[in-house]
Amino acid sequence: MRTPLPPRRRSMTLQAVHVEPGVGMHHFLLTIGYDPEGRAREAFASGHREGSALAHLMSDACVLISIMLQHDIPIDAIGHSLGTVPLGAEVTDGETPASLIGTIVGYLREFESEEMAAQAVMEAEARMAA
Repeated sequence: MRTPLPPRRRSMTLQAVHVEPGVGMHHFLLTIGYDPEGRAREAFASGHREGSALAHLMSDACVLISIMLQHDIPIDAIGHSLGTVPLGAEVTDGETPASLIGTIVGYLREFESEEMAAQAVMEAEARMAA
């Protein structure tokens, strides 16, 4: 059963990056919407040329991810089901999401709650002030 969201809700927008080994980095804006309890329940992405295949893919991915979250499918369960690829020869260890969809889910994991998002903002501000 889908958990409907109120018409007005808190959100956070951040600059996101998808690393595609051997190709480069794709920068985009990601907005995470939170339910009244402060849990991530929706995602919106923008930043690629309007009407491009990548812009449509990002939009559709966010709709599907949002529907899953609103049906109480945990972010970790979504992320666990997605693929990863090695970062490449220039990095000795590590993996990155295989697709933009995995990158979006990764950011949702990182900022799963408003509390986690607020903590990240405070840490970033402290680094900038130092």
